[in-house]
Parts: sequence; structure tokens; C-alpha cells
Amino acid sequence: MLNTIPEGLFVNREPLPEVLFITSFPPRECGIATYTQDLVKALSKQFNDSFITTICALESKNEIHAYAEVPKFILNTSNENSFSKTLFRINNDNRTKLVVLQHEFGFYTEKEADFEQFYQNLTKPLVFV
Repeated sequence: MLNTIPEGLFVNREPLPEVLFITSFPPRECGIATYTQDLVKALSKQFNDSFITTICALESKNEIHAYAEVPKFILNTSNENSFSKTLFRINNDNRTKLVVLQHEFGFYTEKEADFEQFYQNLTKPLVFV
């Protein structure tokens, strides 16, 4: 007898799409980090069958952290090479379907031109918050 899927039951063998948040994230002590952590938890709880949330944590030469869960990417905003490397990795990541960029001017002051080039060259749909 052949194994068959009962009528009305669909099996999704495709990995869930990912929404990538580029933001500060705990353990960094920052209101935006806390907000994003709460938002990601709420979205994951509500939409866990629809998409996955992932993090690209923002760091700098003065803000390097050990994370409870390793972020998918880390963007060191003090290092211009980090912008191009992270851009390449995001653009070539087939699972990332949407990028949510948490903007706050202080995050990017050291490398504003690199930041501008970074977001202008993203090939994924982009939402600024």
C-alpha cells in the first residue's frame, strides 16, 4: 500500500521565509534593543508558522557583545569592510525575504557614507523603522 497524505493535509517542505532585523539587540543596553527583542518575541509567538525572525546585531568598536543566541549576522558599524561583507551575505541569503532596518542616527555616525551605500545596495525588500 502506498503512503498517502490524507485529503486536506498539506505538508510544507520549504523552509520558512525569514524577516531579518538589523538593529541593536540585547545584551546591549539600549531602548531600541529592548523594543526589538520584545517585537521579535511577539512576532515569533503570533506568526511562528508563517515566517522566522532573525537578527543582524549592530556593534561598534565600543559595543561588542556575547549574545545568548548568536545573531545570524553582525554588522560592526565602525568597520567599513563590515558593511560590504554583511551586504554580500544578506543579498546572497535565499531565506531572507524582508529586511527591517532599525535606524537611529547614532548607530551609523562613524560611517554614514558606508551605511548609505549599504542600504542602497540591498536587493531585498527594505523597511526602515
